[in-house]
Amino acid sequence: VKAILRNSLEDLSKKSNIPPTTLYHLLNKKYKNSPHYATLYGIFNKELKKIKFEKNRIVAQTNFGKVFSFIYPKTLDKKLVRWTSFLLAEGLLNKYELGVHLEISQKNRTKLLEEIFRSTKELFDVEFKKNSYKDFSINYTPFAYFIKDLLDLDMGKGRNTRIPNWALNMKKDFKAGFLNVFFSLESHVSNKGNEITLSQANKQKIELINYLLTSFGIFTNLRKIKKYASNTKDKTVRDYYEISVKGI
Repeated sequence: VKAILRNSLEDLSKKSNIPPTTLYHLLNKKYKNSPHYATLYGIFNKELKKIKFEKNRIVAQTNFGKVFSFIYPKTLDKKLVRWTSFLLAEGLLNKYELGVHLEISQKNRTKLLEEIFRSTKELFDVEFKKNSYKDFSINYTPFAYFIKDLLDLDMGKGRNTRIPNWALNMKKDFKAGFLNVFFSLESHVSNKGNEITLSQANKQKIELINYLLTSFGIFTNLRKIKKYASNTKDKTVRDYYEISVKGI
């Protein structure tokens, strides 16, 4: 309730005439029985009646007392599909000792990056923090876990994460939007301009992308290759799976 009201300990102390230290122990349930609880509940009930709750808004408080609020879409639409595709191609849910961050990295596709920034604000009412010239993150664990469950995403780097199965059942225009973003970020066009190749370390991803392409009558050549991992400093050689579309 304190998180919803967004009151500090000082604010609540002034309204209740309860010392901040006592108030802290009350809020953390360190006092099982106290006459102050009745006073506190009375203030909360009065304040809550003034609040107009917004549909689809979640207010969460971390173990460290930080309050974070966001909204979420009730249905899948093109904007959310494109946002998810960007995250799967150039982002990850990164788990740290103190929490989980949603991270993306991009420096070349600036217009697409700007679209994702706008969509993040419109879809979730949150914004990415700029960490470097190409790295951005949302450093709120409750939001990261919510996105993981909402979209059925995996934690970790792209090599170990899959495209969720719901992508197989999307409407055709949704599939087109998903492929548009993914290929814009991950594919390569040959020098002659007559072939597009897409490679992924995760076999499931490439197979699902391949399946989505067949729904548009686009058939590819699929093969296993070895190449340098571009995201490793020591240029590790790894197995990749590649599809190519010729005669474009």
